Amino acid sequence: MFARVVTFEGGAPTRVEEVVAAVRDRLTPETTSALADAKGFWMLVDRNKGRILGISIFEDREALRRGRGPLLSHGWTRGARRAHSL
Repeated sequence: MFARVVTFEGGAPTRVEEVVAAVRDRLTPETTSALADAKGFWMLVDRNKGRILGISIFEDREALRRGRGPLLSHGWTRGARRAHSL
C-alpha cells in the first residue's frame, strides 16, 4: 500500500469552505486521472488555520506513479507547501 500526502497551507481561512467545495466537485476518479487508480482519498481540514491535508491511497507503486503526472498537470498541487509519496 502506498500513499500520497499533500499539505496546503497559507490560504485565507475564510476560503477553506470554497476550496473544500471545489475539491468535492472536481477531484473525483471520473474527472481526473490522478485518482483513477486510487483506493481512497481523504481531506483533513483545519478551518481555523486554513490548512488542508489531502491523502490518497494506492495499491502499488506503479499506480502511485501513474497519478503523479495528471496531478501536476491539472494544477492540483498549486499552492501546496509539501507533497510526499510514501
